[in-house]
Amino acid sequence: MNLTEVIQVFMTILLARYALDLNPELHSKVSAFDNSFRNIIDSYRQNNAIKLMQVTKSFFGYLSLFLLILLLISMYLFGQSKHVFAYYLIMSLTYSAAVWFAISWFSDKGKFAIKMLFDYSKMAVWILTLPVLDYIASQEVSITNMSLQLLLMPLEPLGISIELSSNIWINGVAIFLIFEGMFVMYLIFTTIFLAPIAISAFAFLFSTIKIANWATYFSRNRPLSPICFAILIIATLVEKLH
Repeated sequence: MNLTEVIQVFMTILLARYALDLNPELHSKVSAFDNSFRNIIDSYRQNNAIKLMQVTKSFFGYLSLFLLILLLISMYLFGQSKHVFAYYLIMSLTYSAAVWFAISWFSDKGKFAIKMLFDYSKMAVWILTLPVLDYIASQEVSITNMSLQLLLMPLEPLGISIELSSNIWINGVAIFLIFEGMFVMYLIFTTIFLAPIAISAFAFLFSTIKIANWATYFSRNRPLSPICFAILIIATLVEKLH
């Protein structure tokens, strides 16, 4: 998206906002909409880390919902004729949703990390029932050994060969540890992948609010205007860097 398109988007938002404000019946709703942006600015001014994370998460969550609705409406009204516009919407929606999930991942650890680990461990414990079934069945073919062999098959192309223990209980514990290790690696890689997304979101929103906070001096009753102005400045800088 070039600078001209960015300007057109934000000019459209501002013109729509001022047009709606001219309607007396919609004035109160527009004011409430403006107040939501004022609350964001106030939250960032207070510099409360936990509250900042929650506000940022809520902002990108609502933004994702708004972009999704806008995408569905545009596809219904314009079909494929506005495929470039739809492309930008999809990219923005993907980033906003990723930011929401990234911040949720780091702020709600009990929900997205520790709780997931405990829930996964509970499911993995059931794997330890495989040796019990083998012991009860007393068959030559061991379900535990077959399961462990399947888990170790991806290592064969790497030239890694691991001999199974003759003890089904040890093999059952090995399966359990493999599943736990896979989930821990998932947590680590997910955290590493989401960290830059969360950092970029905080940097973008923090810069926007700082500039908007300064610009609010010229538009005290309409905080949406300085926010659009701030985003426009940041978009211009990004455009120039590219």
